[in-house]
Amino acid sequence: MQRLSIDFLRPEMIAATEVTDALGRVLIRAGGAIEESHIRALADGGFKSAYVELPQFTATVPDSLISSDTHKEAVNLILQTYDDFRSKGNADGTPIRDFASRLVNQVVVNRTTVFQAVDIRPTDDYLPGHVLTVAVLSILIGLKSDYTPTRLHELALGALLMDIGEMAIPQEILKKADKLTPAEMTEVKKHPELGFDGLRKKIGGLPVPAMHVAYQHHESFDGSGYPRGISGADIHEYARIVAVADMFDALLSDRPFRHYYLPSEAASILQLFAGKILDPEMVSRLLSQVALYPIGSLVQVDSGELAEVESVESVNPSRPKLRLLTDAWGNRIKDPDSLDLSKQRSRKIVKVFKDQEIMEWITK
Repeated sequence: MQRLSIDFLRPEMIAATEVTDALGRVLIRAGGAIEESHIRALADGGFKSAYVELPQFTATVPDSLISSDTHKEAVNLILQTYDDFRSKGNADGTPIRDFASRLVNQVVVNRTTVFQAVDIRPTDDYLPGHVLTVAVLSILIGLKSDYTPTRLHELALGALLMDIGEMAIPQEILKKADKLTPAEMTEVKKHPELGFDGLRKKIGGLPVPAMHVAYQHHESFDGSGYPRGISGADIHEYARIVAVADMFDALLSDRPFRHYYLPSEAASILQLFAGKILDPEMVSRLLSQVALYPIGSLVQVDSGELAEVESVESVNPSRPKLRLLTDAWGNRIKDPDSLDLSKQRSRKIVKVFKDQEIMEWITK
């Protein structure tokens, strides 16, 4: 399974995952052949990439921490809650509070499954899928932090509602593809306080620690964030966790102004900001539970061979099992061997191929 920019999609490629638009309509069905009309629908719907199955690779869609039904339920619930807050100034907090409990339970049950991003979102309807993924990643960090069920629920709920203050910001600013002006950035920076005030006054029954996620998730570990410029342990731990998950998922996502980063690239960026914007301990806890080299990735190992990532285990997700595709001189192997990096400790991945490089390799 490979993620390709829509610029590289071709008719008769096989879709690896289902793609739905903001209204839940299926644009491409998993396992179906892609047609020209599908590619146009993706472009018209604001999608920049999709997952496909290519005949040169054998890896299939990885297991997910949450089911597709849970994902659909969450997106609809988040849309409803945020839209109610935007249009009416208040919302019923009970449904999303109850959902947060079910989400925690599902992630706990599947906690040995390594997180691998397979969610494709339109760039202009990014928020619901984003806050859901941030909640899942935050739960994983909470589990690594030995949180009780109550704390996991508060953390998940805070992540799901973290950006509700954006509903009070003009949508033309939030969806602007170009760089924001200083005045527009000032407006955007109001959303943590607007979110906290709204959750406190307009949505009943929420635990106070969850509300502080909305208030503090843009504070920086070094004190350079907003709205209050607090630092270190003065930032609520939930907000420090969510800040890490927020940045990681944002980097993995297509945005109006850029294409997605590979997970290994996103991890390097998180490590660069550790101790500055981000809590370094929370960065470490997240990266110990995500696949830096997802199943299906085309990689090169230090001895020169190219390989496909065949499987990723939770005990050591940065050391996957590989299916060798070429020898060290670039000759394709007729009967590929496996290389388990968890057992071959002296070997390492030195390069991950991007979509353009994948297409160039398979057409040689």
